[in-house]
Amino acid sequence: MNTGVVLPYETAAMRGDELPKDLPMPDQLLYIGLRSLYWQVRKDIITRDTAVVEKRRLLEQYRINTFRFDMWQNAARREQEIESLLAAIRKDSDLMQNDKVNALVSAIDGIRR
Repeated sequence: MNTGVVLPYETAAMRGDELPKDLPMPDQLLYIGLRSLYWQVRKDIITRDTAVVEKRRLLEQYRINTFRFDMWQNAARREQEIESLLAAIRKDSDLMQNDKVNALVSAIDGIRR
């Protein structure tokens, strides 16, 4: 099944090996999809031509899933940074007496609820 893309774990998927540990979610989904495709080709359930078309679809969805996963991780990291900064600001009574700082903290708290 040649689509011009070979992934580090594709040979393992081709052999039907167990899902490797510590793969990010998009890679887990792709691995399981590839393993299924190779199994279906071996069992003559689908043709190699069909498998090539489906692998291309899997790879396109993998690119989308990877992008979304990366965006989610970045958003989670930003949320942790914001929470850490807000905690430090809340502890600083001088800062919290500033009306603008207090309004900003309240606004951020309101957005997150």
